[in-house]
Amino acid sequence: MVIRTNPRTSHRNGNGKARRLGALTVLTAAAATLLPVSGANAVDRVDCGTRNDFAKVYNYGYGGRLCFANDGWMAVRIYNVDRIDAGNNRVVTYLGGGLGSWTVFNWEQYDFNSNQGHQVMMYDINLSRW
Repeated sequence: MVIRTNPRTSHRNGNGKARRLGALTVLTAAAATLLPVSGANAVDRVDCGTRNDFAKVYNYGYGGRLCFANDGWMAVRIYNVDRIDAGNNRVVTYLGGGLGSWTVFNWEQYDFNSNQGHQVMMYDINLSRW
């Protein structure tokens, strides 16, 4: 049996795998250090109180009010939405009834009864301050 060796690599003494693994470990550690770490990307339902910076969804003839805070996305199913108040958020939502994606910008509101002539169904909410 003949084992061929390359004179250029014979000095490594079989440490090629260990060196590659070491280099991979260093690169992984560097990437973990350099990449920003953020919290979970989730919107929270919050108590409305008297604050005006939360995103607010009014439904059922303006009798219901749901408030949301924090950047991120949340799947929801909110029936008979009358109005969205963005508060200090940019609100992007997906609506039923053929309306699709809808955006309400910071400190603005959109009234579906006044502008569309009917209430809508909300399927998700995405909040961002930017």
